[in-house]
Amino acid sequence: LGYFMAYAPAPILVMQPTLDMGQTFSKDRLAPMIRDTPVLRGLVDVKSRYAGNTILKKNFPGGHITIVGANSPSSLASRPIKVLLADEIDRYPKSAGTEGDPLDLAKKRQTTFWDYKTVMVSTPTIKGDSRIEDAYLLSTQEEWNVPCPECGAYQPFLWENVKFDKDDLDKGIGYVCRECGCVSNEYRWKEQYGKYVAANPGAESRGFHLNTLASTFVGWKEIVTKFIEAKIALDHGNPEQMKVWVNTELGETWEERGIQLEDIELFN
Repeated sequence: LGYFMAYAPAPILVMQPTLDMGQTFSKDRLAPMIRDTPVLRGLVDVKSRYAGNTILKKNFPGGHITIVGANSPSSLASRPIKVLLADEIDRYPKSAGTEGDPLDLAKKRQTTFWDYKTVMVSTPTIKGDSRIEDAYLLSTQEEWNVPCPECGAYQPFLWENVKFDKDDLDKGIGYVCRECGCVSNEYRWKEQYGKYVAANPGAESRGFHLNTLASTFVGWKEIVTKFIEAKIALDHGNPEQMKVWVNTELGETWEERGIQLEDIELFN
């Protein structure tokens, strides 16, 4: 948003799952960014009552930002937009009222621009019913890779390679290199410079995946602690905590456990 406001002004649509979330985004994220960024501060007239700026609409020279909820069909069928920023798309309703898929409705507003841009972001949800997973599979599928501190082999952070003693996390948490097998601690892995590696480089759309193991905001001990708590709940028959952990920490879709039946068997 900041880039387009300052360097490439255009009509921009920001889509959140609900109108309430759109208002929260505007107040908690957008307004402070405009206020605290010198190059953006003077672009939006927040004082004049005639400027036409509201919580859900921000005008600036050469363009505007309109914030909508995916649950509001009337807000999705309006003026043309060049840039669509769709956030948390797995939490959109299947249909905006009776109008159809809200993401498709928003994309139709871009047809008048040859150089339109669409950005879709989300924490994934259920396997087989995830918009972001479908979009990612059609993309370049770029995974964050980090070099091993010992042998230098680039690799993504996979949960199965995290090693810890569940009874005593103070012994330390390590990560095993899939190439040389050496175990290094979190600090050594995270001080390396990583890069995105594409599994499907020929795709038209760029797609990126990142899990919390690579985050510089969250330590591995916190992730492992949440896993242990979720595993205990899962063993007691409550999968909800583990579902949240898989979706939010690993950034992966959750596959429901159950018995698969052939349709003929079920019919009989």
